[in-house]
Amino acid sequence: MWIGVVLICMSPADVRTCDVLVRTTGTFFTESSCNAQVKEDVQGMLNQRPLYARYKCYEISSSA
Repeated sequence: MWIGVVLICMSPADVRTCDVLVRTTGTFFTESSCNAQVKEDVQGMLNQRPLYARYKCYEISSSA
């Protein structure tokens, strides 16, 4: 199972402007489906605003 994590910042030079978001509305069975959905989510969050964002999908244990 996979979850998506997003780092979003107002300024690339100041870590105090950053937030880490974890996509908690479901997990994904494949990394590719996670990447596709999280990429779409990030594009919606940015919505032409001058923000900086990076995302990555992480595999989690299904027994957790």
